[in-house]
Amino acid sequence: MNKLYKLIFSKTTLYVLLFLSFVFWAITLHNRFIENDEAILGEYSYHFLKEGVVRLKTIPLILDWDERVFGHHRFFTWYGAGIIQVFGWSITALKASIIPFYGLFLFLLYKYFKLEKFENTYFLVGALLILTCPILILKSFSFRPDIILMTEGMAILYLIRKYRVKQNLLYAAVAGGIAGLAFLTHLNGMAFCIAGFFFLLIRREFKALMGFVIAGAVIGGVYFIELIPDNNFERFIYELTNWPTVNHGENYIGGGIWGIIEGRIVKLLSEHQRFFWGDTVIAFSALFFSVLIFSFKSIKSQLGDVLLFLLLLILSLNLFGSHVAERYLLFYYGPMAVITAYGVVMAVKNRVYWKLALFSAIFILQLVFAVKIFKEIRSYSYPTAETHKNILAKIPNESAPKILAPCELIFNEFPHYDLYSFKTYEYLQEDMDDPMSHAQLFQQAAELGMQYVIINDRMARYKDNWFYQWQIDDNSLYKPFFKNDRYIILKRI
Repeated sequence: MNKLYKLIFSKTTLYVLLFLSFVFWAITLHNRFIENDEAILGEYSYHFLKEGVVRLKTIPLILDWDERVFGHHRFFTWYGAGIIQVFGWSITALKASIIPFYGLFLFLLYKYFKLEKFENTYFLVGALLILTCPILILKSFSFRPDIILMTEGMAILYLIRKYRVKQNLLYAAVAGGIAGLAFLTHLNGMAFCIAGFFFLLIRREFKALMGFVIAGAVIGGVYFIELIPDNNFERFIYELTNWPTVNHGENYIGGGIWGIIEGRIVKLLSEHQRFFWGDTVIAFSALFFSVLIFSFKSIKSQLGDVLLFLLLLILSLNLFGSHVAERYLLFYYGPMAVITAYGVVMAVKNRVYWKLALFSAIFILQLVFAVKIFKEIRSYSYPTAETHKNILAKIPNESAPKILAPCELIFNEFPHYDLYSFKTYEYLQEDMDDPMSHAQLFQQAAELGMQYVIINDRMARYKDNWFYQWQIDDNSLYKPFFKNDRYIILKRI
């Protein structure tokens, strides 16, 4: 038994598994499908670059977003605008721009274990857990701020811990600056600011706390510059309190004071759902909690700062973040990877075979879910830019007709066609007692001047979509114009 686990956890075996995991991940990048949020976030950056303001021309009628959006993710918007400036309007370039942050996270994980003077095996195990985690296979090539926030969190943990080891105030100040940058990246990034603040306060590191707060306030304060002129701040608050998905708890301050209190209590009682949301995260969470429960004394002794930072981060994100969702679990993945890797390697060193059997079984489950997400990614993926260009070319564009289409079609033809998204109708439906009918949808589209409506196979695949299994009710407003195995185009009668 000892020889078997020594072989499995040898550096050679771990390097081979890491290489295979990297190849496995790289294969998923080819023709990767486009997520809905990527279209929205990409449009933020596009309009900021071209017009100097952030708006969503493709989503009219919702909070005047087609004129101006104030609740956008500042740093992420600017970063995306820079990518578009250099590489043009390309979904591939925007997706690929996230990969350097993924690599930086792994580098910071490596540096953390070096800081603690742990041998390289700890990093190899941690990196393997990260590279085979299904949600990271998905999000590491997605133009969303999740990976950037995960990396910023790892940087904050590393720098705060380095301050504790070296007692150099510069590290605490830089950690505060990065916490402020996390707030600029996404409003939920305030959780890093709060967690870092209370960590240094609890550890009675008052000089470091001052540097952390000042740096964080200077960098994070940039968020509010855009809100100073005119009534921008009032419009920003109005957005936050009337976000279209407020019914799902996806807001920061909606519902008044009692709504906030009630919402926070419900969220605290629901935090476990974030860890066990679905098969993209459940195995890594199960492994983490198994390690934490069965090796708690050792972890508390050797990784006390990591444990405290993680606890404060969980509470901060839950109480001050927008809502409980699996994608925000990535905020915790830095400290979770450190703790889990430590527990696994210590079980090997101490020859605790029942722990190793349990940890191995959970890791195998993660591999099963990784294969599942691999298959799903490949089944949904297609040559997006070429396919979108070809289908839009079916529509005469001389008079620049308004086209209602799935939001992903804005890549890469948005500059050449007058495109609008079904997101408008999804958000309008939030305020309706019953699902919007075809007649209501087509009537609204006609009132907004849509000359063409494009439906794709992705919409036809989902039961909750209007056009599930290509169902299109008879109507007096739109008629079939073009059809193939992937798309149907309707034209205004």
